[in-house]
Amino acid sequence: MSLTLIPLLLLPALQSDFDLDGNFPQLEPALEVWRTNHGQEWQVRWDRGTGQAEVLFGYNAAAPFEPADESDWFGLTRAWTFEAGPLLGIHPGELVNGEVSFLPLGMANGTDKMSVELRQEIGGVPVEGGFVNALFNTQGSLLSLANTTLPGLTGASSSPSIDETAAIARAQRFFRAETRLTPTSVSEPELLFARLEDHGRAYGRLAWRVQVLAERSGFEPQGAIYMISADDGAFLRREEAIHNLFDVTGRIDCLATAGIGSNDTVTSETPLPVPFLRVVSSAGTVDTDADGNFNISGVNSAVNLTVSFLGDYSNVNNDQGIDYSVSFNNVQPNQANVLVMNSSPTEFLTAQANAFIHNGVVRDFIVSTSPGDTHGDFTVVSNVNLNDNCNAFYNGSSTNFFTSGGGCSNTAFSNVVAHELGHWLNSRYSTGNGGDGMGEGNSDVWAMYIYDTPIVGHGFFNGTGQIRNGTNTRQYCGDGNGGCYGQVHADGEVWMGAAWKVRAALQGNLGNVLGGQTADQLFMGWMNGYNQTQIDSIIEIQWLTLDDDDGAIGNGTPNYQEINSGFLAQGFPGYDLPFVVISGVTQLPDVPDNQGPYTVQATIVAGINPPLAGAMLHYSWSGTGYFQAPMTLVGPDLYEAQIPDFQGAAIVSYYISGTDSGGQSGSFPDGAGADPLTFNVGTRVVVADHDFESGAGGWSVGAPNDATTGTWEVGNPIGTAAQPEDDHTTVGTNCWFTGQGSNGGSLGENDVDGGTTTLISPVFDLSGGTAQQLTYWRWYSNQTGAAPQADTLLIDLSSDGGASWIAAEVVGPSGNQTTGGWFEHSINVASVLTPTANMRLRVRASDLASGSVVEAAFDDFEASYLVDPSSCPAPSTYCVGSPNSFGMGAFMSVGGSQNVDNNNFDLMVSGAVPGQFGLFYYGDAAASVPTGAGVRCVGGSLFRLSVLVIDPLGGAQVGLDFPSLPVGGGISNGETWYFSFWFRDPGFGGSTFNFANGAEVQFCP
Repeated sequence: MSLTLIPLLLLPALQSDFDLDGNFPQLEPALEVWRTNHGQEWQVRWDRGTGQAEVLFGYNAAAPFEPADESDWFGLTRAWTFEAGPLLGIHPGELVNGEVSFLPLGMANGTDKMSVELRQEIGGVPVEGGFVNALFNTQGSLLSLANTTLPGLTGASSSPSIDETAAIARAQRFFRAETRLTPTSVSEPELLFARLEDHGRAYGRLAWRVQVLAERSGFEPQGAIYMISADDGAFLRREEAIHNLFDVTGRIDCLATAGIGSNDTVTSETPLPVPFLRVVSSAGTVDTDADGNFNISGVNSAVNLTVSFLGDYSNVNNDQGIDYSVSFNNVQPNQANVLVMNSSPTEFLTAQANAFIHNGVVRDFIVSTSPGDTHGDFTVVSNVNLNDNCNAFYNGSSTNFFTSGGGCSNTAFSNVVAHELGHWLNSRYSTGNGGDGMGEGNSDVWAMYIYDTPIVGHGFFNGTGQIRNGTNTRQYCGDGNGGCYGQVHADGEVWMGAAWKVRAALQGNLGNVLGGQTADQLFMGWMNGYNQTQIDSIIEIQWLTLDDDDGAIGNGTPNYQEINSGFLAQGFPGYDLPFVVISGVTQLPDVPDNQGPYTVQATIVAGINPPLAGAMLHYSWSGTGYFQAPMTLVGPDLYEAQIPDFQGAAIVSYYISGTDSGGQSGSFPDGAGADPLTFNVGTRVVVADHDFESGAGGWSVGAPNDATTGTWEVGNPIGTAAQPEDDHTTVGTNCWFTGQGSNGGSLGENDVDGGTTTLISPVFDLSGGTAQQLTYWRWYSNQTGAAPQADTLLIDLSSDGGASWIAAEVVGPSGNQTTGGWFEHSINVASVLTPTANMRLRVRASDLASGSVVEAAFDDFEASYLVDPSSCPAPSTYCVGSPNSFGMGAFMSVGGSQNVDNNNFDLMVSGAVPGQFGLFYYGDAAASVPTGAGVRCVGGSLFRLSVLVIDPLGGAQVGLDFPSLPVGGGISNGETWYFSFWFRDPGFGGSTFNFANGAEVQFCP
């Protein structure tokens, strides 16, 4: 027996530097290079098992040339794979040409695309699941790169130490020990690199793949595929070889719905055309077409014909006697002959007919949906009428169906045939039949899509009931949680349910015919364009990329709503479209002194609800609160604004927001003010810099330190699923970490247990300068064990040498930074306490609850401040702007030189009521007095500037002319003044006027 090879992945230990969202910070620079070259809209989905990009998607990259033939498509794919090498982690020499497929998505409701597959091989030995799949438009623009290769295999030996005979012997021994059965057949061993996993990290070994079967009449078939080490014959992995229709012991919820059913659901058989049937005659042999038509040309006299259920695409064997065959004699030429096989049907004859017809239906679905697709062009061997009941199965070389009895119909009918053949096709398309339910679920998708019904196996139980239903509500358990329901058919319901709901939504929007065609095109495009072996949320990204029509899925795809709703209904996370796409944002560099104003540009597009209604630059000096500056259009989708000049050293933070015509907004970075872009103004002075490569660096273990195990130590950690293998320092090995285990030891061998362990820094001086900041990298894991995510990592600051402490950061007990991985954190010291010359930091890791595995690590600590290029502090905002009839509130900001002698200082406001009168005013004191519909934020002696009209966007601006200020309101260097804005707001809040917040400004020479 010869089985289709399923390549296997071999992988070195995964880099540990990743976060919960699947990001790998050490690869972000490579992603930025790609985005710089090809557009900021490109996105990456990372593969946690390999630490490399699983799919690069979201935009398009123009081809350097337009491909003309297959060799051009392979060459183009290799060129893109080489450029994306730092993200994909694959050596080009390990890739061999696979397939080039034309995806006729334009036949339905999309645009045609090309898929190119490269396979990974090491020394001529394939790697399991190792593919690079490139998706292009027909002009050659790259739309996505999907990567399932295994990095780190260069130089691996492909020569086995044990031969095929030894591999067969080992497989038979494993099978007998497992089943107590004698094998009836063993496949020819196949050499490959097998992918294995340990705590979610992929690694691999050279292996023999051997299938062992025991098939006996009257007994449930048994079979397994064994991965056996080609080095020493050790057992590596086992897979099911028998893929049954359903498990008898499982539970099935039966719903009586219309659809294609078993033979027991009809009163009598109906004549149906038999496709792709071999017709043997005295005048030659021909095949029927997809509609059952045959033509024997060049004959003008009667002929005798013989047919059986045999053809190029199907060979049906009857287990209850001889295979059916019939002869038609004296068939006349030049007339429409209608010849009926098995004219006196019985259960056993009908089963043979059903298997043959529906094998042909499946093949016809493939070629009619995707012309040129040859994956269905093989002879399907179907064994029917096996002497058992209530099941059907695929064993790697045939599909098999049982007789009626035991409360069940004969299982050779309609989409039961399609389901079992779907298993075979899963293997031929390299999707496989993985144990997480992907094989069962995708086989159900074949059955549902081909027959346009959510029901699999309608009437399976003597004409009633069903096996599974695509309208199920089985919810997705999350990426990395495959097989969460403990049984492959239940697990598969997640994917088959999502796929059906996508189809139903498409048909609801486009109509049954066009909607069904669109679903079929997407499904077949996906089968050809990707080698997805697991149920994962990445499937939706793949479908959206196939559906896209302009090379940018960020602005939606023609059928985004239908696709996304289908996945959401099944519990998948969905794919959120950015309503406002912001890219190409100016990255301002550090400067030693004030060089403003600082110009910031960005490309901003309203992708879903165009046009863009407005854009805003938000900026802040060392945590003073954010000012706002409206951005103006200076080119096609290009917006610009300035961060004004100011006196004083500072960490300047800024981000950009945009709002579309539907009121939806977006920001860059995504975290807006919580995760802004930054640059330093001033000279940076580092007072402490510890990477621990030379030892403790003055840090020590302090009180409390009552943990029974897992106390802090410095050195090179031995990695586990909870503790890092590598420190964070780029060139280095050492860090502080909690408890060293032994090589190969258990996960909780020396984790934090029974109390708290404390790490304390030496004293460092932050009494000088301004913008004092601490940065460090930390690792924390509390997600494993019997009672996970019950503890926290506490980081505290002291300004009196450790006599007292105040909390600066709390990590946990849950969240995206409690599952391991190195994370950088910065502390603005002044926001926690007043910086002094006696600063210390401490880190406390505890296991105060029962059963959790707690590990922590700490590295690359730095304490610094900025030296002022002048003595003048930056302006700050205070008080509160109140909601008004235009929006959430008017916002006051200032800009320009704080030196009065320069006479270059501006007052600005945004968010006021368009078209109304307003004026700027100032005073020598701050206030917070509720007045009108808002709060007056300025007190003391008040001075007004000229009345003006607020512009259509709610903004106003005026430059202070210091020589011409109101009498008594003169401003001199060395003074501090307070500014705000008053404006008319008729009828809002029962008053006629409102206020902006306040801005405090010190003027300096």
